[in-house]
Amino acid sequence: MIVLQREKPNNLILLESILRRLPLEDEEYGHYKNLYTTTKHGFEGEVRVDREWGEIIVPSNHYLFHNYETENEVNHSHQIDTIFICRNFILLLEIKNIGGQIDFDQKKHQFIRTRLDGTREGFSNPINQIERHVRFFKRMIWNWNIALPVEYAIILAQPTTIIGDVPSEIAIFHVSGLQTHIYHLFSKYNYNQISDQELECVKKKLLEMRKPKE
Repeated sequence: MIVLQREKPNNLILLESILRRLPLEDEEYGHYKNLYTTTKHGFEGEVRVDREWGEIIVPSNHYLFHNYETENEVNHSHQIDTIFICRNFILLLEIKNIGGQIDFDQKKHQFIRTRLDGTREGFSNPINQIERHVRFFKRMIWNWNIALPVEYAIILAQPTTIIGDVPSEIAIFHVSGLQTHIYHLFSKYNYNQISDQELECVKKKLLEMRKPKE
């Protein structure tokens, strides 16, 4: 069951509005156009991954939260692309819509994309991002006295992306692997960790904590 549908993000709507108002010759137009293209591309990747859930048969009650936003104890933001919760586990997803070849340098905490022309670019490391969310979620459910494992994965939305050097202990895969990964987690946690009442409690608390950015 989808609790939060994915909607066009506010920053994308804002950028569209800015581009409608700025004349093409304005010196800021190119800057905002690039921001718009990057943001739109990311949103399209998230929508592509969302479609995969329609083919996944989940063997128990479950809830999906798309584009979930909240704040932690010190009012710092957490934006999570997708949260899947069931009685067996919680799964947090970080979705990337990036072409070329991607490599992760764990020692330097660096995420590198190499384009077809050989150009290399550095991005913020999605492993650090999603592990930060996991630590926060583990603190939350511990405070709620809920004993539910928290898993995570990084999904590449473009099927042509080449996954290069990545840590073997972290789930990083193409969108086509989502279904297999879900079934793997149900095999790993093959019994209910919490009751239906506790699952409803988790859903309710997540909704209460939700705090989208203005």
